[in-house]
Amino acid sequence: MKVAVYICVTNGYDVVSAPTTKAAGVDYLCFNDGSIRVPRDWEDIQITKDYSGKDANRYIKILPHLNARLAEYDLTVYVDGAIDVVGDLTTLIQQVVVASGEVFLYKHPRRSCVYLEARACIEGMKAPIKATSQLMNKFRSEGVPENLELFEGGVIIRKTSKEVNRLMSAWWDNYLSGVKRDQLALIYAIWKTGVVIQSLGIPDHRVEQRYFRCRYGHSGDFFRRHFAWWIWRPIVGALIDSKIVKL
Repeated sequence: MKVAVYICVTNGYDVVSAPTTKAAGVDYLCFNDGSIRVPRDWEDIQITKDYSGKDANRYIKILPHLNARLAEYDLTVYVDGAIDVVGDLTTLIQQVVVASGEVFLYKHPRRSCVYLEARACIEGMKAPIKATSQLMNKFRSEGVPENLELFEGGVIIRKTSKEVNRLMSAWWDNYLSGVKRDQLALIYAIWKTGVVIQSLGIPDHRVEQRYFRCRYGHSGDFFRRHFAWWIWRPIVGALIDSKIVKL
């Protein structure tokens, strides 16, 4: 198999670290808009897509099969810009190659319900209240159940196939038409398409750190995170609990 590990950083949102160890025969690609310094262990690839900022990042993250550089690979490993590659990925890649699934994600460490994830997005100032409430009402009206398994989008391993491409296209469409939150759009796409996701278990980058290590927070969002936790979250939480805001 031809394999690539890739990251994408726009607007200087993250500081990219060189991988501690590189797996033999694997390409390491860093897509960016010129706003960061790319370590020499990553191949520096400038973004040329018409989308900008966050949307450009998500386009490359979600749709590798539509990217001319990534489309040539049989298997891709997407890694978020806030996650460092700290181990040799050879064993992980080999396990995925022989597995029957085609899309592999770590499960969400704290939540297992899309509606609770929507609440967390609002409380964390990551999604607008009205649009998120409307989206969750749409989910409920269509029958999207509670307690569907949630996955993190920090590491995504994909084999190249038409079925995977179908899921990714649905994910992108839902991302654009919703509130532009990865997990919310992904869960709906999984439920709608019926494509099965293979769980990689507890996020390695948060616990064992055999392959990845999370830096807990992106560059430049320190104030937002603390304001959201100490001031915004209690206020919005009360509105949700009192059913003034319905999810």
